[in-house]
Parts: sequence; C-alpha cells; structure tokens
Amino acid sequence: MDSAPEARFDRLTRLAARALNAPIALLSLIDDQRQFFKSQFGLPEALRGKRETPLSHSICKQVVESGRSLSITDIRCDDRVRYLVEVDDTGVQAYLGAPLVASGGEPLGALCAVEAEPRVWSYDDVAILTDLAAAASAEIQLRAVMRQLEDARAALGAKAEMLQAVLASIDDIVIATDADFQVTVYNEAARAAFQRGPMGPDPSAWLREIQLYHEGGAALTRDEIPLVRAAAGERVRPVELEVHVAGQPPRWHSISASPVRDAAGQVIGAVTVGRDVTELRALRARS
Repeated sequence: MDSAPEARFDRLTRLAARALNAPIALLSLIDDQRQFFKSQFGLPEALRGKRETPLSHSICKQVVESGRSLSITDIRCDDRVRYLVEVDDTGVQAYLGAPLVASGGEPLGALCAVEAEPRVWSYDDVAILTDLAAAASAEIQLRAVMRQLEDARAALGAKAEMLQAVLASIDDIVIATDADFQVTVYNEAARAAFQRGPMGPDPSAWLREIQLYHEGGAALTRDEIPLVRAAAGERVRPVELEVHVAGQPPRWHSISASPVRDAAGQVIGAVTVGRDVTELRALRARS
C-alpha cells in the first residue's frame, strides 16, 4: 500500500485494457479501510492523482472477500453492487475483476477492467484477465520474497557486527575453522598473537605454522591437536600446551576446543580457545 507507481505493474494494467478493449484497468490493493491503486490505466484525472478510494466505492472488495473472479454486466442490475451507482464518480457500468493473491493464497486485491456501458464479458475476457492477475500476483510475491531476503541480510549483518564486538572484547585467543581447517572467524587477540613476521596476514596460515608441545617436550601428533580432535566431534577440555610460533619465543597456553555443528547436528568445523598462562606457570613454579 502507498508505494510509488512501478513500470512493471503499469505494463500489466495497460496490457489488460488493450487485450480486453476496455477504457480503464486497475490494479487495486485492499485493506480494511480503502482500496489503493497500485497501478491504473485510463482513470479520470480526479482519481488518477489521488490513487485511492474508500471501500464504499470499491467493487474490488467483492473479489477479495470471495477470492474468485467477478464478472458484472450491468452494475445497475446487480444486487451485490448496484448501490455503487449512487456513490461512484467514474461512470462505471460493467466490471470484470480477478483476485491478486499472496504466496499463502490470501487475497490482496484485484486486477480489474471496467466499462462505462453495460458489457457481457466473454470466457476469453475472463481467461485473459485471470492470467494477467496471476502474473501480477507472482510479481507481488517476488517483491515480498526480496524484502524478506533483505531483512534477513540486514539481520545477519547485525548479528555479525555483534559477534565481532563480542570477539573483540575477549582477551583469550579465539579461532574457528571450517571442516577443511580454513579459518572462518578469529578475534583481535589471535591476530595480535600470530599475525607477525613470517606468519603473514593469512589466518589459515597461522595454524600451519604453530607447533604444539606436551609438558615433557614431545610434539603433539596431528590427531592430538585440540582443533583436530574437535573437528572429529570431540569436546576437548582445557589442556596446557607449549606453543611455538616462528620468530617468537615459546609461550604456554591453556587450550580447549569444541566442534561446530549445523542445525542437523553434523560437524561443520571447530573452534579453539587459548589463554596465555606463561606468567601463571612461572608464578606457580616459584611458589
């Protein structure tokens, strides 16, 4: 409702008028108070600028209420709408309308053609208008889907900003990867710890350059690495490991890891958290 005219809808009303050889064609959207002309062809100047009428002037509401096409040969002789002869200022005498529907089947309005004289609408007239109304409905449904996608994209963007803000506030190192161990998420603490010297700016390269060692000095095998274990579905409790990064002195980290699962419960990656405990271990050793 109340949206600006659009060429795609204007082409449909113009085509409806020409195909049916009718002077006026309208694409009307109906709410509980009025009908709004989303598109119009051949309306008198007084209504063309206003683009709406109250429901008391609307035959299209009959289409919305029934959810079916409506064919009227002479409004003056039809009990359903002949009261409109007194209130209508368009000089309409004959009407043909087909419903516009949402994706769930709810009627939204009507595509209609009108005449200033009585007219018997043919089967082909009804079929043509019904097909054009279906095309208009598809366009409306497409617009609704596009709006939903835009809303979803905006919501995801807001969530992504929140995630970045949360990660930035965490002092521990946080790194998440996909199933191929390509880094998908990391925080500032990880960047500060690993994006130095030969490590470079590629966060996925950090994992290839890091070497982990047990308490006794033995290097972890690949299957012992917390991130690898998490990617296999295991939840790894914090364990203190010596971390060697090229060009930096070794540091001790308390490292944990968890699998990342999709909605179906399938593991699609892993996340690891590391806390530098080098000073804490030195303090424990002195006490």
